[in-house]
Amino acid sequence: MFARHPNSGEAVTHIFSLVLTPVKTRSALKRIDDEKRTWRTNQRVKAKRNQQDSAADNADWDALIDQEQSIVAGEGEYRYGAYLTVSATSEERLNSSLAGMRNALTRAGMEPQILYCQQAEALMVSALPLGQGMK
Repeated sequence: MFARHPNSGEAVTHIFSLVLTPVKTRSALKRIDDEKRTWRTNQRVKAKRNQQDSAADNADWDALIDQEQSIVAGEGEYRYGAYLTVSATSEERLNSSLAGMRNALTRAGMEPQILYCQQAEALMVSALPLGQGMK
């Protein structure tokens, strides 16, 4: 059970959809190049300030190199999106359900954003999971 109504403790009726969108190889490599450029700039600034490299800095660089090698080797990169459709029998219960869902998401370290006026899209993505994602 993911979330409960804050007042009654009943389960919130919801559908969760995880959407993975493939990133083009060129875009993924450009992102990595940008991050490497930023990393090098940060290293130059640290050198001017006579600051030592940290293990975290070195791990970041190694992670960028690993990502680049993976993409060059043919592995894909994905952007993740999660959609949560909450339903209720009345507006009052819907508001209560949303409050419970916000509490649960906050406890999980997530930041919810309500997508108003997108009921049709939510139905197509969540209630009818055809593997097409959001358009």
